[in-house]
Amino acid sequence: MKAKIPSSKEKNRLKKIASWYNPQSTKRMVENFHLDYLVKLLLPRLNGPHVLEMSCSTGVMTQRLIKKFPTLTVVDGSEKYIEYTKNLVKAKHATFVASLLEDLELEEKFDDII
Repeated sequence: MKAKIPSSKEKNRLKKIASWYNPQSTKRMVENFHLDYLVKLLLPRLNGPHVLEMSCSTGVMTQRLIKKFPTLTVVDGSEKYIEYTKNLVKAKHATFVASLLEDLELEEKFDDII
């Protein structure tokens, strides 16, 4: 797995954006409700077992995916989001990668990409 490390300017920009979100806020609870509905529609259509989640943010979807798939690779441009989500799900069968999507190079093959 190769990932180009974002420039310090881009890292700082992503860090600032990541600080705007509070996963415990009321707004996030509403987003979680909508994500639950999306997951109900989406999960039956995913085959797995190797799944790539692109742009995990605060791990709302990751929490749901980790329960269903034995191999999950999680990517986000924000190191803060990667660390937050990694600590949130505490899953040994997940790989977490801090990388901009346009710089991401993975050797693994995936059955589903979200």
